Amino acid sequence: MAQLTTELLASLLRSRMDLIDPSIEIVTGRVPDMPDRVVTVVRGSGSGSTMGGVFEKVDYTLECRGQGSDLGDAEKVANTVDDIIMDYFNSIMYEGVYILVADRTGGGPQQLKINDPQSRYSFACTYSIESGMD
Repeated sequence: MAQLTTELLASLLRSRMDLIDPSIEIVTGRVPDMPDRVVTVVRGSGSGSTMGGVFEKVDYTLECRGQGSDLGDAEKVANTVDDIIMDYFNSIMYEGVYILVADRTGGGPQQLKINDPQSRYSFACTYSIESGMD
């Protein structure tokens, strides 16, 4: 099996988001200045291999930003992402990667206390995703 990469996770999230709200852009790496409504996928660490090395558990943070200075829109973007991850990212095969389970590493989306030059609000969604390894 292939490994779940940041780009692959973004692609899977994008495939689901396009069905719900195509105005939300999904990117990897750094949070871009534009567009306003964006979700950035960032890979973290995690607990490593599980089930005798068959699976790997990796943590991901998804930073979700809304339109302008609209707190409600940022929260809507974050809740949409959370719904997709929690409802869809369990026992699925995508591009040769088997995702066994996706769990929150804490509670639901949390508002970030960052200063944005354009006064946009952001939320963080954090997950531990267990997937098939190479």
